[in-house]
Amino acid sequence: MKHKYSPPGTKTVSAKPVKKDVKTNKKSQKTSILKLWTILIGSAILIGGIILIITLGNGQNGKALPAGDPVSVLPKLDPSKFSPKATDFTLKDTQGTVHKLSDHGGRPVFLDFTTSWCGWCKKQAPDMKKLFQKYGSTVQFFAIDVNEPLNVVKSYKDEESSPWPFLLDENGQVSAQFGVKGYPHYILLSPDGTINKVQSGYSESFFQDFSGAIEGIIR
Repeated sequence: MKHKYSPPGTKTVSAKPVKKDVKTNKKSQKTSILKLWTILIGSAILIGGIILIITLGNGQNGKALPAGDPVSVLPKLDPSKFSPKATDFTLKDTQGTVHKLSDHGGRPVFLDFTTSWCGWCKKQAPDMKKLFQKYGSTVQFFAIDVNEPLNVVKSYKDEESSPWPFLLDENGQVSAQFGVKGYPHYILLSPDGTINKVQSGYSESFFQDFSGAIEGIIR
């Protein structure tokens, strides 16, 4: 048998290195995919960090969107522009004269819900008289006595020497429709019948507050 001659210092080439090259290629592909995923994850983290920085920066500048009920971020509205119209009523005064609220349309109306036993009503009475003296020719004033009989209301009016009519709400129906919960309770109506200003209870700034409101109506 003849043997192929190989020069000294050389080795016969075998097929094994070919299999080694295939493994090397697969390993290289895996490495490339791993690098690609690393780049993608790193990019996502970088973008997320940039967004976070921008958001925090806006928050510091007062531009971040507020959390919670979205209604709370609506612009504040002037409630006087959306005040409901007063419900019409018809009551008798201490002289038996019938008064209908709608008959006084076209001028401001001041309603004073009161009772003879209300100490705070009597304490506010001097301010009421002062307000009437200044605006009695322009504004229609009514005291509405709630849940008391005629004789009591007459005595109350005489005791206070009040020049404006005292109306009898003997069953409390009118005070209920205006949401009166206690006394005194004052309501100023605009000439168109809308509720302009309300005060529940005694207030030291009564005269100033209602003078300002009336002035705003009659100008």
